[in-house]
Amino acid sequence: DDVVTPADDDDVTKTSDELAEALAVEAGKIQNAMGTAASSVAGAARHVSTCTAKAQRLAADAERMRFDQLVSEVGTLREGMAAAQAAGEAAELKAKEVLSQTSLLKKTAREADEKRAAAEDRASVESGRADALDTLNGTLAKDLAASQARELHMTSQVEVSEQRLKTLKADVAELKQSKADALKLVSNTQSDWQTATDRLQTAEMLIVQQKDQLVEGVARIQELEGLARMKSDQAAAAESRAAETGARLEAIKESEKKQKSNASAAASSAVLELRAALEASKRSAEIAREVEAERQAQADSQITALKLELESSRSQALETAQAMTSLESKVALLSRAKDEAEEARQAAIVDLDLAKTEAESVMTSSDVMKRQALEEASKASADLRVVEGLLEEARAK
Repeated sequence: DDVVTPADDDDVTKTSDELAEALAVEAGKIQNAMGTAASSVAGAARHVSTCTAKAQRLAADAERMRFDQLVSEVGTLREGMAAAQAAGEAAELKAKEVLSQTSLLKKTAREADEKRAAAEDRASVESGRADALDTLNGTLAKDLAASQARELHMTSQVEVSEQRLKTLKADVAELKQSKADALKLVSNTQSDWQTATDRLQTAEMLIVQQKDQLVEGVARIQELEGLARMKSDQAAAAESRAAETGARLEAIKESEKKQKSNASAAASSAVLELRAALEASKRSAEIAREVEAERQAQADSQITALKLELESSRSQALETAQAMTSLESKVALLSRAKDEAEEARQAAIVDLDLAKTEAESVMTSSDVMKRQALEEASKASADLRVVEGLLEEARAK
């Protein structure tokens, strides 16, 4: 009756499969909740110890049951021996059968003892494995926490790098705007420079024209001075002729005194003629002086106008020169600002490249740490699968 049949093996296999499925579900829960792995492994260890205790109790119960069965069978054998003694050869045959059954039972008992010892050895081994699994689970929990901390640190570094990259992008945009403003200012300055150049050329042309007019005015003044000198010479000649006429008048008066009687009519006519000539010479001298004064006034007014125009041209030329100097200084400042903007742009590009390199290195190190974390998680999953296998074996046993 105590012989194990294949049906019992099938029941044990079904029970083991059900336990394996339950353990698989439990292992999935353990893998999804890494934070409770330690407590789960501890519970598994307690379950292993409970199973070990149950196995020991079952072995003790089996031994007691077999002993009681042996006692009952011995009683049966004794009764059979008595019946055999009473019954003859039928009793001897029955006794032989009982003896064969007794040897089989003893062999089964020895096998049960061996199985019990092997079960105790495996229970001790499983207990050691459970302790090792507890230690391994603690190490895995520490490694997982360290990996999570490293991942958080790398995430913060990536966020800092991204913030720095955004700042650098804003600086680059500001530099681009400054460059655009500088280029616009340079364009406006070039336009102002062209306008000032045009004004300067116009002023130079005006200066040349005014110089030509001044030369013409000087020539006209020289011509007027020559005319004035000619009129002055004419006036002097008229005065000399008037003096000569006066001398001739005195001579005529003297001769008149001498020749009153004979030349009174001729003298009166000569005096009238001389007086008319003297008046004409005086009139010519006055006209010459008026013409000279008028021409001198015109020359003075023209000279004054030319001087004013020349002074205005000089002031315009000075203003143009000052404007040119100011524009040159502005152009120099703009060139310096352009160079500084270019240097700042180059520095920003270098900083951007450094930030990109740093971000790439941070992302690369983050990827490496993520891969390490995945490898550690894979190792933890493999260890959990080992734990699941051990738990399956322990529960099956």
